[in-house]
Amino acid sequence: MSNSKPLGIVEFFWLSGAQRAAEKLSETARTDLRERLGLAHQRAEAAEALWMNGHAAEGLRLMRDAFDATLDVVEPFGASSRILAGAPAESKAPAPSPAAPTDVAETAAEEAVSDESADADEGSKAELEAKTDDAETEADHGVEAKADDAETEADDGAEAKADDAETKADDGAEAKADDAETEADGGAGAKADDEVEAKADDAKGRVDHAPSGTDGASARSADDAVVRAVLGARHLSKRAIDDVLTARRAIEAATLPRWDKDVTPDHHELFQDLSGARRAVARALDPAVMSKGDRRWIRLTRVGTVAVLALAGAVGSFFAFHKPDGIIPTASSNWSPSQHVPADAIDGDPHTEWHGGDNQTGWFEISIEPPQTIQTLRILNGHNPPYNDRAVRDATIEIYSDGDVASSFNQSWPRIDPDAEFVEFDVGGVEVEKIRVIVNRYHFHGAAIAEIAWE
Repeated sequence: MSNSKPLGIVEFFWLSGAQRAAEKLSETARTDLRERLGLAHQRAEAAEALWMNGHAAEGLRLMRDAFDATLDVVEPFGASSRILAGAPAESKAPAPSPAAPTDVAETAAEEAVSDESADADEGSKAELEAKTDDAETEADHGVEAKADDAETEADDGAEAKADDAETKADDGAEAKADDAETEADGGAGAKADDEVEAKADDAKGRVDHAPSGTDGASARSADDAVVRAVLGARHLSKRAIDDVLTARRAIEAATLPRWDKDVTPDHHELFQDLSGARRAVARALDPAVMSKGDRRWIRLTRVGTVAVLALAGAVGSFFAFHKPDGIIPTASSNWSPSQHVPADAIDGDPHTEWHGGDNQTGWFEISIEPPQTIQTLRILNGHNPPYNDRAVRDATIEIYSDGDVASSFNQSWPRIDPDAEFVEFDVGGVEVEKIRVIVNRYHFHGAAIAEIAWE
């Protein structure tokens, strides 16, 4: 098995490792694996759409399915590309897609209904047959008695009376049988309906509230050693692999909400962790299952992007020596060009916030010209009121003086807190020319900073 290796510059631009892995795949295996990754990506996009539009409970379930489907590709990829020692060279047939939670609930409910209905029918039939037999026996006795009396008279009269007696007996038997059937159907049926409905609800509740591990996620997914071997061979870092396995254990242990109103901040974190882990696995495997033309296009776009950035850097370096005076806030990305802009984080108003781009890490920076002596730096995390769906989760704060990092701080905000308070950092009274907040992780939709101040 291969060890985890960092993704080198050559591999990033030329995808040489992906090319070697692709050459070991048969065309059938490559096509199958690519289709399965594509379907998982489609599910993930649908989950994001549901989540962004307020359908968080269903979005989380669908993201779990997308994560499982992506991780299910790891082992057959390793076998087909011969990463796993002794494994066959062909892709395993795709595992049956797990039924959606609602389908499982409906199936369990239908089975409960079927079983209870069958029991009710059998009980009703047994009771009905017993009562019908009694009624027929009683009727037969009556018929025989009346028929015997009638036979002592004239044949015609006897036949008429026998017919009348038989008719009455039949009517009585039929009435008693109907009563028995009605009683059986009414009592047993009502009881069965109540029990069936209750058991169906219980079955549906058990499915919806059971940990996702009961859905067989552990059995469907490759074990830890296989995941580490295959993703490590595809140049995914050890930390990224650890995040993937941590996300898998978290979803297996989680109880997913049935209703959107029951979604908690922990579910928000779980959704983000699943989404990030799924993307990491897909990035590791996608290049090796692409067609040659797709890999060629990626090489061209990456090299071209670097060329454009190099040109932009050359132009930007010219203006770097002509800094404007004042306090200038900038950011790696903005949610909107006109709302929640960087200036909102240094305007002295804690109710206005800077929002980074959706689902992006990045940085927020303040340039100070001329430099100012700063003793204490204060940062207030955002939360995007009234939605409470954006904030910085983990950040590195760097203080620059004379072109170098004079001090650095790591800070975590484990929860989105609408009542958050300023966090203070002792800068030490140095001449500060730049403050940079590097967003390593964010809550829910993206990063947010309410206010940065100093004294």
